[in-house]
Amino acid sequence: MRAIVRGIPSSYEKGLAKYFGTGPTDIEEARSQHKSYVAKLRELGVTVKEIEPHDSYPDCCFVELAYSLCPVSALALLSHIL
Repeated sequence: MRAIVRGIPSSYEKGLAKYFGTGPTDIEEARSQHKSYVAKLRELGVTVKEIEPHDSYPDCCFVELAYSLCPVSALALLSHIL
C-alpha cells in the first residue's frame, strides 16, 4: 500500500476546516500528531510519500478524497460523505 501525506503548514491556524472544533490550535502538537500518524503508517508497511506543507494553503494537510487502487479498478473512498 502507498499513502501521500502533506505536512502541517505554519498557516494551519487560518484553515477553514473545522473537523475538530473552533478553539485555538497548537501547531506543534498538530505536527507531533502528524509525525506519529506517518510513523504508524510506515510501521504497518505502508510506503509513504511526504509532500512539504504549503503556507498559502492552511488546510493542505487534510486529504479530501482518497483512492484505493487495485490491478483492475479504482475505488474512491469518500469518507467525508459517509
